[in-house]
Amino acid sequence: TLRGRLVHSRDIPLAFGGTHSRSARVTRVTPENGVVLAAAASSSSSSSSDMSSEKPEKSYERRMKVDNVSWGTNALQHCSSALSAVNENGPFNLALYAVDARPTKLEVRLDNLDDPRGSPSLVHVESFSRELLRRLEASWEDDGSFPLEQVDVEVSTAGANRALHVPDELERFKGQPLDVVWTNEGGKRRTETLMYSPDDAPTDGVQLAFRYAQVKANRGEKGRPMSRKKREEVLLMDAHAVASAHI
Repeated sequence: TLRGRLVHSRDIPLAFGGTHSRSARVTRVTPENGVVLAAAASSSSSSSSDMSSEKPEKSYERRMKVDNVSWGTNALQHCSSALSAVNENGPFNLALYAVDARPTKLEVRLDNLDDPRGSPSLVHVESFSRELLRRLEASWEDDGSFPLEQVDVEVSTAGANRALHVPDELERFKGQPLDVVWTNEGGKRRTETLMYSPDDAPTDGVQLAFRYAQVKANRGEKGRPMSRKKREEVLLMDAHAVASAHI
C-alpha cells in the first residue's frame, strides 16, 4: 500500500515528508481512503473515519449533516467553494458525496463524476484538501467562524464499496455489480449481487429491474458458469423495498 505524509503549518508549504508535531496539520495519503487532514492542534494523531460504519442513506440531502454545530453551514459553503475552484482549475468533475460536521470533526467525502465507479484519484483529493484547508484557515484567521484548532478535518473518497442513492444513482452505475439488500413480496429480506437493468423495467416506471451479475457468487459450484435460469431471470422490486445498494 502506498503511504505518504503531507505536513502543513503556517510557514511550511504542503510537501511530502516531515514529522507530526502538536502545531502541524498532517495529511495521510492512501489509494483506498484518499487523504486525511488532521487539523487539531492539540491532537497527536488523526482520528479514524467512522462514516463507513453508518447505515446507507437513501437521500442525498441526509448526507449533508451540518446542522449539529454552529459552524456547519459555513463549513459546507467552504466545501462547495473549494470544490468549484478545483473543478475549474483542474479541470476536474468532482462532487460532494457527503459532508458530516460534528463538534470535533468535519468529514468530507468526494465523488468523481468522470469515473465509472465514482472514485477520485489522489491528485483529486489532494487538490481539494489543499484548497479547503486554505479557505478554512482564512476563515479561522479572519473572524474565527471555523474553529480550526478544535476540529479535525478529514477528506476522503466515497470508498471502494460506496453506497448508492436509490433510485437516483442507479442509472449512473447500471451494468456494474451491486450488492443489493431488499425485501421481496413475501416480506423476506434478501441480499444478492445484481446489476441494474432499466431496459427490463415495466413501462409504468413504478418498479426497478435487476439481473444477476456475472460474479463468482452467482456461478455454479466448482467454477461452473451461471445457470441459464439465473442469466435470464429479471428481479422486479419497488424502490422503497431496497434497503441498500453498494458497488
